[in-house]
Amino acid sequence: MAIAYWIFLGSLLAYFCNTWGNQHVHASVVGIYSAMQPVFTIAVGEIVISMTPPPHEGLHPANLADLGILAIFAGLGLVVREAHKVPADPSDPLNDPLNDPFRPTDDLLDVQPTEALTGAGSGYEPESPRGRPAPCGDAGALPQQRLLEQRGAGLLEQR
Repeated sequence: MAIAYWIFLGSLLAYFCNTWGNQHVHASVVGIYSAMQPVFTIAVGEIVISMTPPPHEGLHPANLADLGILAIFAGLGLVVREAHKVPADPSDPLNDPLNDPFRPTDDLLDVQPTEALTGAGSGYEPESPRGRPAPCGDAGALPQQRLLEQRGAGLLEQR
């Protein structure tokens, strides 16, 4: 029974959840989940130990050695604090959430192609059979790269 638990819940389900999260959830949420896995492991271990009769095959209740979890919380706190330290410039188009290449792919269904995306040489056709911009040409370029190229072209035209 214990081997089945480790195979299905400890490995397959955990990898499935990480893969699903990488595709559908913001990267920071996946990062926090990954960093918090030891916390959940200790919590589940405590529940298993308290609900089952001995022998526990080497499992023991939490002790002083498990206080390393505080370092995990401290590290997450530093990361979150640093992320909110410098506010983003809202006038900068690179801070537009629609230009974020790491946003969940489901958001693409809500975005309508604009003239900037569908114009000649933009790398996009107006519609695909699935209702989202169809990549072609330079579609492999990240949105930030295309935006920077447009900015550079605009600066050259101003001179």
